Amino acid sequence: MKSSELDESSKFFENRYDDQSCSHEWLSCEEAASILRVTSNALRIMVYRGHVRAFKIRNRLRFRKADCLALFKQKGA
Repeated sequence: MKSSELDESSKFFENRYDDQSCSHEWLSCEEAASILRVTSNALRIMVYRGHVRAFKIRNRLRFRKADCLALFKQKGA
C-alpha cells in the first residue's frame, strides 16, 4: 500500500465507537424497558414521542443506563 492509501484507510475509522474511550454503559431496548418497567414497544413509543433519549448504534436503538435510571427516579416508581 502507498502511504496516501494508508492515510485514507485510517481516516475511515476515526469516528468509530470505542468502548474504552466512552464511560457510558449502553442498554438494549429490552434491558432499558425492564429498568423502566414498561414493555419494549411502550419504550419505543416513548422514544418516538421524545420522552426518552435513544441513540442509534449500528442500526439498533441503544439507551444510556444513567438516562434510564434518572427517568426511573423521576417517574417515582
